[in-house]
Amino acid sequence: SDSASLDATAPTIAITSDKMLLKKGETATLTFTLSEASSDFVEADVAISGGQLSNWRKSDGNGIQSTAQTADD
Repeated sequence: SDSASLDATAPTIAITSDKMLLKKGETATLTFTLSEASSDFVEADVAISGGQLSNWRKSDGNGIQSTAQTADD
């Protein structure tokens, strides 16, 4: 007989950075590690203040890396 299971666990995202503190104009590499695969997690899903994200790309497994840069002013 066929059976199905329901995944009732909400996915999570862990965010890490290669730098703890940024000064004006500096950059850091951020890694977003998803608890399960996602085909629709995009840069626009991330809110950032005082800077911007760039170089959004998939990394190993369920990871995504991006560069964060602080504003110059």
